[in-house]
Parts: sequence; C-alpha cells; structure tokens
Amino acid sequence: MLKSIFARNWNNSRGDTLVEVTFALAILAAVLISSTVVAMAAFRTGQTAKERTQVAIASQGQVEALRSFRDNHTWSEFRAGSGANYLGIDNAAVGSCSSGQCFHMELVTTVPGTTEWVPKAGPAAAGGAAAANVPTSTMEIYVTPGGAPECAYDFILKYQFSALGGGTASNRIATKLTNLRFDPKEFPGVTCP
Repeated sequence: MLKSIFARNWNNSRGDTLVEVTFALAILAAVLISSTVVAMAAFRTGQTAKERTQVAIASQGQVEALRSFRDNHTWSEFRAGSGANYLGIDNAAVGSCSSGQCFHMELVTTVPGTTEWVPKAGPAAAGGAAAANVPTSTMEIYVTPGGAPECAYDFILKYQFSALGGGTASNRIATKLTNLRFDPKEFPGVTCP
C-alpha cells in the first residue's frame, strides 16, 4: 500500500514547463533592471547633492573672503587696490564672465610675508581651490549697479556646476558690504543712508 501512495504521487507530479520558466525569468529580469535603475538614480542624486554642498561652501567662503578684504583695507584700497600688489573691486570686475563683468577672490602673496584674499578678474577657475574642486563648477562675483560707492556696494555671487545626471545646478548669494569707516571729510557732499 505504501508503494502505491508513492507511485500515485510520483505519477501526479509534473515538472515546470518551458513557458513557466521563461515567465519566471522575465519577472526576475524586470525586478533586477528596475532595482539597478533606482540604485543609479540614487547615486546620481547623492553625488549631485555632495557637489552642490561643496560648491555652496566654497561660494560662502568667497563671500567671507570678500568681507575679509573689506575689513583689512581702507575703503579706497577696497575699491581701487594698491598699485601692483593687488586690484580693488572697481578694477577687478573687468574680467569677462557669463553674465557680464565679474571677479573672484583668490589667495595670493601681496607683499613678502603677507598672504591674503584679493579680487582677481574673471570667474573662479573650474575645479580650482576657489571652485571647491568640483571640475564643472564656476563662481562669479558681480557688483550690482546703484547706490553711492562711497557708502556701500551690493554683490551677487553666482555659482553653478553640471549635475551628474545632466543639466546645470546653480544658485546665488547676495550681500551688501558697507564702508565701515565712512568719513564725511573724505567724501564731501556724500551722505550715507
């Protein structure tokens, strides 16, 4: 009797057909392909976020360098520079950029024994230290028109980079720097708000 039970089960069991195996492999392939696509999109998003953070931090550093340049020089030096040692913002903003005349801040030796951030014409070099080592990034500082330059300047720093998944990621930082040591005797007839 035991033999007849096993024989009956063995005879009733059947193998998978070729259609069933093909259908199972198609489902497995669809799951693996969609998982790969999702993983690649997550990697691109993560890499773009990392690069955006690096460029944003470097851009904020450029703004801080501009403030430091203002704080460590007289307003006249801030605007006009100091002869051959460094440019001021009025004559550094002659470099051609994507949206007009711009400059960036660069760490240089101005006189022997003194290294400081000073304005340099043109955009920050792609992938350079000022551009956060993101190879496709650019940073440009613009002086916005208007106001009395004896009192203050408005600046806009624009930064952008090519995102890994395509397209361009960009943003801007706006700041106003005032003449901290404004002296009415130095600028007769000028009243700062």
